[in-house]
Amino acid sequence: MKTYLKRQLNSVDWDFVTDSESQASGLHWYPGTFVPALPGAIIEAFSTPDDVVLDPFGGVGTTALAALFRGRRSISIDVNPIACLATFTGVGLVAVRLLEPRLFDYAIQEAGAVCAGIGSQKTLSFGSRDRLRKLDKFIETVIDYNGDAARRFGEARPARTELLPWYGKQTLRLLIRLRNQFVRHPSQFVGAIGLTMVSSIARQLSSQTKSWGHIADNVLPHELVEKDVQRAANDWLQRTAKRIERYEPLGNVSAMKPLCYVRELDWLSADEITLPEHPRLLVTSPPYAGAIDYTLAQRLSFYLLGANDDEVKRLCSIESGARRKRFNKQHIAEWSGELSRSVERQISIMEAPAVAAFVMPHKDHGRDRGETDLKSVMTAHGWKIEFEKHRSIRQVRARQSWTSIKRETILIFEKT
Repeated sequence: MKTYLKRQLNSVDWDFVTDSESQASGLHWYPGTFVPALPGAIIEAFSTPDDVVLDPFGGVGTTALAALFRGRRSISIDVNPIACLATFTGVGLVAVRLLEPRLFDYAIQEAGAVCAGIGSQKTLSFGSRDRLRKLDKFIETVIDYNGDAARRFGEARPARTELLPWYGKQTLRLLIRLRNQFVRHPSQFVGAIGLTMVSSIARQLSSQTKSWGHIADNVLPHELVEKDVQRAANDWLQRTAKRIERYEPLGNVSAMKPLCYVRELDWLSADEITLPEHPRLLVTSPPYAGAIDYTLAQRLSFYLLGANDDEVKRLCSIESGARRKRFNKQHIAEWSGELSRSVERQISIMEAPAVAAFVMPHKDHGRDRGETDLKSVMTAHGWKIEFEKHRSIRQVRARQSWTSIKRETILIFEKT
């Protein structure tokens, strides 16, 4: 690594106490996301405009958005269909705002019209089909998305039986009506905005208000409370639009090629992994052992989108490092082994010279096993560690105040 790059990395405040790069984050709540400025700093240091950045544990697209704002393209991969749907919607909204602002305004307007009509029994009338087709064609040009599971869920009926214990009767009726209106929308992208909205507000509209952990652990509310679905939907839409409108890109964004590839993929079970391009920069924060149940935290969203308990259990079974596995004495070793095998597949599709940056849990609760094994795998495949830095997690950013993760370690490897 060049000396000036090391100086640049050492000058960064990796705690990001004064981080202001959050306007476009939070389009969909998700536990365990990292600070947007963190991947942003690495992307600026190790890539140039139009380069492709890979996040193999992409979550809701924090890295993909950081790349887009800097004029880079990205590949965002996750096993969770809701995470991929949120990435597709978030990157799509930002891209259309930067490149086709009139279409952005129209998409927000159309989504708002659907929200405004859910209290009526009348059949909603949709806007200009020509504009909606133009919007969808633009999105297809800038984002390559294989959201098969999300589309399949959207075509299924909501799992009403599983949802009944979580919502007031009227709240659930309107929430399902809102979801169905977006599923039937003639624009696929407006439909995706709506499904992302429904998924994002599902937790706040439920009668279990304590934490995502209670939902993940299937702790039902003591009483069912009616809530304002229309207000929650409008608030989400207005908040999302304002955040995106405020953000000024840090690089030139062009739609000459797909700006983002979004893939639903399990690194361990996929028979063959082929990507449309070979990235030279990997930036990610993999799941941490015993920390988060990503699938179960989103169980209400899965039910609303049409997934039943069997599908939720299937996704749980392939989720690496899930919190529910912490009762297994070997869960740290199993997580570390799964991570190592996943990383081996990830770096095999990269093209040298290349850089790989991982944000790992600090040495707590035995999770340093993951860091040790990761270093061994990378070294064995010809990668050299060039930068290592510890950072503190501000608890105001933590999704749970009781989280056991207080510090993280940034590891940056290079292969020439």
